[in-house]
Amino acid sequence: MKYLTILLFIFNSSLSYSQESNSNKILSNANFQHLIKKDDVTVVLISSLTCGYCIKDINFNNNISKQFSDKNINFVMLLEEDLNFITREKGLKKISTNWLIVPNAHNVYKDFWELEMFPEVHVFKKGKKVTSFIDASEETKSNLVNYLKKIK
Repeated sequence: MKYLTILLFIFNSSLSYSQESNSNKILSNANFQHLIKKDDVTVVLISSLTCGYCIKDINFNNNISKQFSDKNINFVMLLEEDLNFITREKGLKKISTNWLIVPNAHNVYKDFWELEMFPEVHVFKKGKKVTSFIDASEETKSNLVNYLKKIK
């Protein structure tokens, strides 16, 4: 019993440490809705930490959020998984701190999820979706980067 208590203490300590050591901002569904209604451009990535394409593209997504950090663009990642799963899988440590995270976001993206596949990127301005980039192909990623370069 003593060893079980020690293991549980170590496990709980590591979970709280991983949450505290990362400076990603966790958004609620309501805060997300408020954010996309602002005048700023918001890039919304619908993703999952259990999707092979999404995991493969974490570095790409981190790079674009850093590349365009000098522009007035918000980067929001809507994740299928809840915060406990994300923390357990160390998802927050993999995702750049430039991304705002909405966990357990299915109810948020169900209204604009086009092909119901991961990943999908949607760009919003003043609360309206202005364009979408759907699939993980190199061409689609290149089109997204070119689109973001044109934003002033």
